[in-house]
Amino acid sequence: MQHSSIIKGDISLMLKRIAGSVAALTLAVAGVGLVGSAAQAQGAGATVTAADIPRVETLENYTTWHQGATPGGRYASTTDGLLVEGTTQIIKGETVLPSASELLAYAQSSTIVATGGPVWHQIGFGIDDGSWTTVRALAGAESGNWITSQPINGVAKNTAAPLETLLDGLTGNLTYLSGGFYVDKKAPVLVASYSVNGVTTSFDLAAIGTQPTQVKTVLSADIRPNEDTYLGWHDGAAVGGTYESTLDGLTVTGKAQILNGENASSTQVAQFVTGLALEASGDDVWYQVPVQSEAGFTTLRATQAMADSGTWVTSRQVGTLAANARANINDIALSLGNHTVIGYGFYLDAGKTATVKSITANGTQTFFNSEAPLPAGAGKGLGADVAPPAAIGSITLERGGALPLHAPSGIFTPGEDVTVTMYSEPIELGSFFAAETTGAVTGEAVIPENAPAGTHRVLFQGADTYYWAPEAFVLGSGPGNGNGNGNGNGNNGGEGTITPNDPTKVSDGSSQAGGAKGQQLAVSGSAQNLLPVLMGGVALMLGTGLVMMRRRLNS
Repeated sequence: MQHSSIIKGDISLMLKRIAGSVAALTLAVAGVGLVGSAAQAQGAGATVTAADIPRVETLENYTTWHQGATPGGRYASTTDGLLVEGTTQIIKGETVLPSASELLAYAQSSTIVATGGPVWHQIGFGIDDGSWTTVRALAGAESGNWITSQPINGVAKNTAAPLETLLDGLTGNLTYLSGGFYVDKKAPVLVASYSVNGVTTSFDLAAIGTQPTQVKTVLSADIRPNEDTYLGWHDGAAVGGTYESTLDGLTVTGKAQILNGENASSTQVAQFVTGLALEASGDDVWYQVPVQSEAGFTTLRATQAMADSGTWVTSRQVGTLAANARANINDIALSLGNHTVIGYGFYLDAGKTATVKSITANGTQTFFNSEAPLPAGAGKGLGADVAPPAAIGSITLERGGALPLHAPSGIFTPGEDVTVTMYSEPIELGSFFAAETTGAVTGEAVIPENAPAGTHRVLFQGADTYYWAPEAFVLGSGPGNGNGNGNGNGNNGGEGTITPNDPTKVSDGSSQAGGAKGQQLAVSGSAQNLLPVLMGGVALMLGTGLVMMRRRLNS
């Protein structure tokens, strides 16, 4: 029959499978775990990568996804699915076996989502009466005939028949059961998912976003000039190129390979390259992704335009791809076989010059531009530990009066939470958001009624930078008059609240940009404003108590 070649060689291999599966089930009943983290990683609804699929079937891996009994093909993970080429069975054995009478419902519940082809739907099983078989149907045509590799239910081996004819009415207990798919030596196939009994295994890997989850800065002094040690940033070429940190980025003259060696990444290369982004000017800068694989070590390179089209170059021969061959990243992944990404970076050819501001890979954005000097009065760390610089002037204010605030750009991160405090005795004046576009802080605060008389300075404090305002302000010894931004209800004048700029708005650097986070309670003044807060707290506690009591009564 025309399909008999598909089944060829199944007998001896399936007999091995039966023996191994019976042993596996015996151990499972005895409570002996055969599979560890690999099985857990391939649980219900899991996403499985090529690295999770062993290429040789063993007793230990039978109940996880693995290459079945006819090795010889190849497969690789992509963002579109598992790319499979050549004679290949990708299957997963079941740990909990239905009865033989439930086989038909089990098989009918299974579906494959795939493109290319052909790809065959495959279900293999054994029954305790000694009979066993593998049944296959072309994916998408499961409602038609299936081919059985062995005689089953009155149907001869290598014969096509409806699934109901093959499986309906079977009795006894199953000794093993597996489901998956089979690819022959024709066109490559992309398998996106396989589902059975309501559980879907996905093979398509999500693209890595280029929006970074981590940001760091690397300067020329942090980049080793050679590859004596691989991990971390270094120049892999070491053949005369130069690099220097500037305010615009790392200015590089080739030949140079600026690489960040990493511990082996489990991310597959076709997925890894989707998370690459580069900010650079000048001559062409090439991405560089070193990979260790079954085929050996190679480096993949692409310009931004090439990477956008999915085209990469291999530095060495990989499978059937010659050195310096240009190919689609999915085809390269297929030729690499089992592989790990061991770093990333960029390459500049001899005689070329470019300035690289940043590179993003695998969720981390690395900046190479040197930091501009901070303005006078600013620094790293805690400003309270540093004496303020000499004041360049002063203004006179009254308690309850408005204190203008301004910290220039270049100190705080845009959107950062900045605390403002007056000294010498520290009195916090409130928190502000740095402008989203510039990082500047602008606004005003109210001088508390209990602020001591004398000359004072203002400190802006961010997460890791500070700024001492250059001007001082002077408070007299008399009480406040309540004519400032306070409401005049305090014993000595205004309450000393933060100026009520809209706390929902982030500072944009304008005169109205001081996005105060909220109002401070009066340092002194009437306590009547605390009454609603206290009453609300009491109500909340009573409500919580009633809910807890109701839960106890209903438990």
